[in-house]
Amino acid sequence: MNVLRAERRKLSSTWTTRALWFAAVVVVVAGDFTTVSSAEVDTLAGRLRDQPFHTLTSVNLSLFALLVGVRSTTDEYRYRTIGWTMLARHDRSRALAAKAVVAGCYGLLIGLTAQAIGISVALLTISGRGGRLDLDMGDVAAVAGLTLAAGIWAVLGVAVGVLVRNQVMAVSIAIVWVLAIENLGSAFLGTAGRFLPGQSAHGLAMAGGIDGPPPLIALGLLALYVALFGAMAAHQFDRRALSSVG
Repeated sequence: MNVLRAERRKLSSTWTTRALWFAAVVVVVAGDFTTVSSAEVDTLAGRLRDQPFHTLTSVNLSLFALLVGVRSTTDEYRYRTIGWTMLARHDRSRALAAKAVVAGCYGLLIGLTAQAIGISVALLTISGRGGRLDLDMGDVAAVAGLTLAAGIWAVLGVAVGVLVRNQVMAVSIAIVWVLAIENLGSAFLGTAGRFLPGQSAHGLAMAGGIDGPPPLIALGLLALYVALFGAMAAHQFDRRALSSVG
């Protein structure tokens, strides 16, 4: 518990986390509003999970949650505090797990708050334009899936930050992966592209218009990605951490 509290204090006390949280909410709300405002009125009906703004939210939250995880580790490498963290913790795998848990919780909170505000704005805008969505339990599951996906992205971000270490490079990789490689890769790989982490996250969110795997399969795939990248990060974390003391 002490390790978790320490990691929570680190992440909550940095302005970057708050800035990314705020930016995620602003981007999601702006995306929801502009998407709904520019849509034909007759398309503003049906299920929430089939609306383009839900898919756009899935993309945006993927990026911001990933960045939260990346910054949680690269900030320590950048300011050279990671070595002292390791010297204070004999069980380094426990310290890394604590970072992942805390980052994942922040990813969940960011996903939940951004969706709550964004969906509220979208529904008000839809109502104002004369449209009407038929919300059902499937939409609740889609929102929950997207929230969970955001938490998983943040955990993956922790692993990426450990593996890359250089903050500028890690952030650049995160942006390029989510916004470019996922789209180009899914198109280039055809059916196999459905199993990329981003497409799996969209599948967990049941985002309409994206040919992701079914939610349960998507969750299993994301768990495998977490296990794979987590194992690689644990190895590098143990090997590199003490070289950062100074």
